[in-house]
Amino acid sequence: MSESSKQENFIIITDKNGRIEFEINQTVVASGKNAVDGIIVGDLYGYISDVNDSIVKMYGASDKSEIVGKHYLEFLVKEERGQAVQRSIASIMNNQEMNDEYRVRLKNGEEVKIEVTTSFFKDQDGEKVGFIDIVKKIT
Repeated sequence: MSESSKQENFIIITDKNGRIEFEINQTVVASGKNAVDGIIVGDLYGYISDVNDSIVKMYGASDKSEIVGKHYLEFLVKEERGQAVQRSIASIMNNQEMNDEYRVRLKNGEEVKIEVTTSFFKDQDGEKVGFIDIVKKIT
């Protein structure tokens, strides 16, 4: 890793090839550990780098390793994926927070509706490098 910078709740790390990697600060993990809402952190390509315990429980996983490293589209029902991609791209390009509802498939095969609020975090130059989703299960 060649460079790192702290930005509020995140540590932004750039490797020698200029790829941006990031880690969620332990304060955020600790504060989100017992949160009712799910928290998902990922890169701009849609790959998940961290989740809190609420997401693990909501999905029905035994631990976060069943989720981390996967693309967020893997969890959406197929009919929702095209719309999700279009909205994600528009949100990134327009620099806007996104609020939406999607249907997801849980580990046990059950389909549920969720409400997602997506925000972006930026590196020290103000460039977006990742997303954080706040997820609520709609009953």
